[in-house]
Amino acid sequence: MIKKLRSMLNELLNNFIRIARFCINKSILSFFKLLLLPSYLPASLSIITIKFYKNLDYDKYRIKMKIESIDQLYRSNSCKKEPETVKWIEEFIKPGDIFYDIGANVGAYSLVCYAHTQGQCQIYSFEPSFTTFSALSQNIIINGYNDKIVALPFILSDETKINKFYYSSISPGAASHAIDVKNEKSDEIKSLSLHNSNTNLFNYIVSYRLDDLLSGFNLQKPNHMKIDVDGHELEVIKGCQNLLNSEELKSILIEIDKNCADSSKIIDILENKKFKIKKIYPHGDGILSNYIFIKSE
Repeated sequence: MIKKLRSMLNELLNNFIRIARFCINKSILSFFKLLLLPSYLPASLSIITIKFYKNLDYDKYRIKMKIESIDQLYRSNSCKKEPETVKWIEEFIKPGDIFYDIGANVGAYSLVCYAHTQGQCQIYSFEPSFTTFSALSQNIIINGYNDKIVALPFILSDETKINKFYYSSISPGAASHAIDVKNEKSDEIKSLSLHNSNTNLFNYIVSYRLDDLLSGFNLQKPNHMKIDVDGHELEVIKGCQNLLNSEELKSILIEIDKNCADSSKIIDILENKKFKIKKIYPHGDGILSNYIFIKSE
């Protein structure tokens, strides 16, 4: 018990130090920018740009991450946060494969996949939040990975249409956003999210059924998919029924909320499509888990 408490306190202290360092660096840079920029010039003409980079916690390769928010700082520790996702990438994804990162956020796992395959894997990274998509694109470019990572600002869902997208926050790297989806038992529209989103923070974004996106843009079918969309996983699965039948798709890593009524539906659909559970990795209190499914022979 004492050992566990000591570990928790150390982790809390380390996180506090990381945040303090970030705030200090940001404050110093902001001060010098204001000091040296003439007041009559627009900010876009400043020769000083606030930039703070941190390496992703992937010890096998040096991957830079642009940091502009506390959420982005948190994302720079993604490998420690989900070691099973990194292990799945390293075990399953090979040079020549196609990888879809659905719910890419700032792109940590897309970047790991590129580095792991030494740029020999085609990657499609989906992220609809406009601020996080910008951060994702910057991370791809500053690492020189833009030859093989295609960033797409789309929602993947069970309908192809223009969708209302609610933000929990517009901070780059934030998560738990929401979209409106129909209740299966009625025509009622419900807002889908793990957390309550601010109903005043929204814009309209195109959502696609993945099957429609594949056929409409003649995209390569993925061999592996990561799906982490904060409660919208069932709609993503419903929108790619043809893909699930294909021979190309070999494995899926998907986050499932055990308290959500949709969790059993996701498992049923995938098992009916001849995917079997290889491993379950619970997070924290075990309500959220990463499930790895592999296609049965």
